[in-house]
Amino acid sequence: MRPRLPSLRPFSVGTGLFAGVCAGLLAHHLAPGVAIPDLGSGPGVGLAPAVGFLVLLGVWVALEQVPEAVDRLLLARGHYALGAFALCPALAVLVVDATGAVALAEATRVQALVVALVGLAATSAATGQRARLLREREAVELAVEAVEVRRRRLAVTAASFVVFYAGFAAVYPAVFSVASFVGMAIGLGVGAFVVGERRVDLTVLDRGLLVGASGHLGASLVAWQRVHSVTVDGDTLTVRRGLPWPLVYRVDLGESDDRNAVVETLRARVDGR
Repeated sequence: MRPRLPSLRPFSVGTGLFAGVCAGLLAHHLAPGVAIPDLGSGPGVGLAPAVGFLVLLGVWVALEQVPEAVDRLLLARGHYALGAFALCPALAVLVVDATGAVALAEATRVQALVVALVGLAATSAATGQRARLLREREAVELAVEAVEVRRRRLAVTAASFVVFYAGFAAVYPAVFSVASFVGMAIGLGVGAFVVGERRVDLTVLDRGLLVGASGHLGASLVAWQRVHSVTVDGDTLTVRRGLPWPLVYRVDLGESDDRNAVVETLRARVDGR
């Protein structure tokens, strides 16, 4: 098999980054302060960054050699195992704190959070890649542009922030303070309003409703069981998602060439789930 030139596919890059971070942290733990001597007169390169970079590069290139296997893994939702594994160190910190058996150092808590954040980011990127893969492989029954209701998005974002911050503070209590919470919440709110109206593409597939932000790479597949309702009021069609992301999308039927086809297709999918 001829080697393939690696590309920047989210799952390969994200998994490589996650593996590199884990390897670098492990090298730092096993050999703190060790450096690789420089051939010149410089101080050399730290062992942990060097190991992390080499592992990142190796995993990324290796995964890019088997794109078909990666696609099968994504279609089977195997990438969620990466996110679950990434949460293990943070969960271990919570268990140790609950039992009170060992007093953990702050560095250990920070490392657990770094692993969790990198792993979740890689999983999220892979989820978007899976959604795009489904769009390429499955027949598209309908594709329309919609507007995401900003108030609902703000409410969902706020709730997600509270959950995320609570988990962050539980693993690393030293970072928690009322001032930091309020400051981050204000920044989040201002950012949500600055972004303004968010347009999305709604694509009807057999497996579910594909939601992608217009002009962006991110996309997610919503199973039909999690599409709460489809309603029509005049020229506005409203699609409501269920938990865990109860967002709302509005479609202007006046811009559609065949409004009846749009309404009937979405209602048939939701009612026949």
